[in-house]
Amino acid sequence: MTPGEILHYRNYKLPDGSYANKFVLQLNDGQNYPFILARLTSQHRHYSRSSGCQNDDRFPNYYLPKETKHMPEDSWILFSDLKELDAESFNRCVKNKTLIQKSKLSTSIFNEILDCLIDSDDISGIQKDILRKIRR
Repeated sequence: MTPGEILHYRNYKLPDGSYANKFVLQLNDGQNYPFILARLTSQHRHYSRSSGCQNDDRFPNYYLPKETKHMPEDSWILFSDLKELDAESFNRCVKNKTLIQKSKLSTSIFNEILDCLIDSDDISGIQKDILRKIRR
């Protein structure tokens, strides 16, 4: 699996401690840093419907309309809920089908998301450095 892929993550642990099946976006290749995954949601109550980067929203995100054909519903990539997995854990999740590839973003959309994340205040400086190196 490569950066820019949307994956289905079975039993994703949510910030409140509960578990649910979720879609995530793979942000990096896991080479010199753990894999970084960004959770997606189709629940729009806290998010605007302006296409693209939403760093000025109360909860920064990137809006991915269903018309892009990557997701069956309008979706928001959440910057406040990034998950890091070491290579061993990531590979185990792929092997046991906890992570399954669903879609691949175009290079242009993926780069827009990376730029938006890098400009966000919601991610660490280390994560920003990793994403700058991944940007194509």
